[in-house]
Amino acid sequence: MFGKRLEDIVSKAYVEPNHDLSYETALFAEADGEVVGMASGYTAEQHRRFNRKVVNRAAGRSIVRISIIYALLSPMMRFLHTYDEGDFYLQFLAVDEAFRGRGIGSVLIHAMEERGRERGSTQYAIDVSGRNDNARRLYGHQGFVDRACWPRLRFMRPVIQRMVKPL
Repeated sequence: MFGKRLEDIVSKAYVEPNHDLSYETALFAEADGEVVGMASGYTAEQHRRFNRKVVNRAAGRSIVRISIIYALLSPMMRFLHTYDEGDFYLQFLAVDEAFRGRGIGSVLIHAMEERGRERGSTQYAIDVSGRNDNARRLYGHQGFVDRACWPRLRFMRPVIQRMVKPL
């Protein structure tokens, strides 16, 4: 959605508080002083209070492109941005490919789970690509189960699968 300016937009927005790309939502994993993994998450209540102007400002001229893509993908975006009261939403989880299979993803998942509990959340949620079988397997091993999907069509594999876990 952010296009070629992804890193620039995210880095500008990251340093400002009160939005979904903020430093307030992030955790990092390090190995030998190198960042090897990252997770980001927030509560449903935080999401409702987030300030969208921060990302718009960071996007600059790219906001037109972002707005067009967002409008074209609005049914999917509504699904992605709908959280139940009490949810703690794991927005991102990434582990450097060279460090996968060493438990780093599990450590980040558990750390974010604890963050959700500390903030009074009752359910942990994540959206996973319907084609990302490795991620779905990882979350399944962590106690997540399928809750909803988009689109809900019998003849098509879901593009996005919402997985949840009680806290």
